Parts: sequence; structure tokens; C-alpha cells
Amino acid sequence: MRNNLVIEKVQTIIISDIFGKTQVLEGLTHLLCINSEIIDPYQGKSLVFTDENQAYQYFVENVGIEDYAKLIKDKLVSVKQPTKVIAFSVGASSVWQVSALIKNKNILDITCFYGSQIRHNVEVKPDIPMKLILPKYEEHFSINELAIKLRGKPNVMLEHCNYLHGFMNKLSVNFNEVGYCYYLKRLKES
Repeated sequence: MRNNLVIEKVQTIIISDIFGKTQVLEGLTHLLCINSEIIDPYQGKSLVFTDENQAYQYFVENVGIEDYAKLIKDKLVSVKQPTKVIAFSVGASSVWQVSALIKNKNILDITCFYGSQIRHNVEVKPDIPMKLILPKYEEHFSINELAIKLRGKPNVMLEHCNYLHGFMNKLSVNFNEVGYCYYLKRLKES
């Protein structure tokens, strides 16, 4: 008698930062060797920015965190197979904002790298396990004060790292090869 058990492969959804879907981000997914999809604020439209300031201005003027969060929520509530989520910067802040509204048991967990705007929504109570990778330092607020406000929240695990906001993006001035390789290895193992 044949075994009719079907084991579904876990997919990964990558949620981009203000740079959107770039060759660099696609390279990260290739290095992770994962079945993945990228959600970006520009919905696949290829944009090239000269620097982070230009990317930030474009994001603020043309998308905004509220619309990005809605796009992410709409995608994640419709996921039909076991899925892990990895989010960066404004993507991490946006997924945090809607994390209590997703209510989809197919979303296994979410790893958020340097979601600095989370500080404006500390009252959120995620319905999904979330790991927040906090940078060593942020110019506009205290990482330690944010951690104190988030510590002990159900479904929230905090991790402080020794790198700055943007260390996982080769397009960022704060890109750090050592940190990138370390977390790339950890993401592959999880």
C-alpha cells in the first residue's frame, strides 16, 4: 500500500526594504537556496536609486508604510503553504504593524532585521512568532529603550546584534560583510 502523505516544502517570503526588489536582494535569496518570493513596495517594478536618501524619499512620497503594510498583510493572509518570512528595515516595520491581523497558521515565523519604525507601534501584539534583530545603534532613538518596551511580549524574541541598520544590504552604507555572512548562515540553518 502506498503512503499518501504529502510533505509540503516550506517556502520563504522575503520582504524588502526601501530599495525594493534588487539584484542584490535576489542574490541573497539565491545564496539562501530557498523556495522564495519577494514582496517589495514597488510591486516588482525595477527602480535604481543613487543612495539611501533617494530611496527613502521615493518610498515616502510614492508608497508609505501604511500602504506597504496593507500590501504585505494581503499577501500573507492568502499564503496556502508553510511559510517563513524574512523582512528588512521598512519591510520589517510594515510586517510588524500588521502582525496581529494576519491570522494565518501557514506563516510559521517572521524574522525582522532592523525594523526601526517598530518603535512607533510597540503596542502591537503579534499573532505569529517574531524574531526582531535589533541593530547595535540607531541615530534617532535608543535601541535599549525599544527593547525594554518589547521585552516579555508573547511571540516576540529580541536579539541585539553588533551591526548597524542596513548591514544585510550591499546597497547600504552600513553593509557589513561579516554580519551578512553570519546571518546568512543562520537563516540557512533555520
